[in-house]
Amino acid sequence: MRPLREISGRDYGFDNVRAVLIICVVFAHLLEISSPFSYGDALYKIIYSFHMPVFLFISGWFAKRDARKLVFGLLVPYLLFQTAYVFFDRWLYGSDEVLQFHTPYWLLWFLLALVFYNLLLPIYDASTPKKRLAIWLAVFVLSVAIGYIPFIGYGLTLSRFFVFQPWFLLGFYARKTDFRKPPWWVYGLIALTLGVCLVFLCRPSISANM
Repeated sequence: MRPLREISGRDYGFDNVRAVLIICVVFAHLLEISSPFSYGDALYKIIYSFHMPVFLFISGWFAKRDARKLVFGLLVPYLLFQTAYVFFDRWLYGSDEVLQFHTPYWLLWFLLALVFYNLLLPIYDASTPKKRLAIWLAVFVLSVAIGYIPFIGYGLTLSRFFVFQPWFLLGFYARKTDFRKPPWWVYGLIALTLGVCLVFLCRPSISANM
């Protein structure tokens, strides 16, 4: 019997990663409400240091020029949920929230950012590795510099669009790259880097807001 993956053509490994990330998101939001653990703040910072970058990487990995998917898979859900959230907010909390579509309601920034990323795919889709590297480096520098521009904020989800753009591009370019198995020391370097980052995140001077 052939494996289910070969029959459906679907990579269930990515589905498993998404499931873990969704659990992390739910758990992190519960920690925002109340942290019953003495190490809850450190755990919150660790989750928020990786879960959205990985989400964006996976989104980039599966991104392709598909107008139907862009409209019905991203844009239409954004418009529908934005409308629903605003009316829900007004009905439940009695707020005076105005229906508009240029500033996403809370978590809907992700959908709007994906709309913009997919619109830019023709620009991202460079023909050679050198061009891809040049684009990614430019995007990375921009993602760092954007934090110093005071008028770039939540409107049109521009701040998050620029900050997470390198991760989306990493996924988009990774799928086009023919990877070879790296030498053993590369794994050691990755483990060391992750360990240093973990120690750094757990320092009291690094706040959850950061």
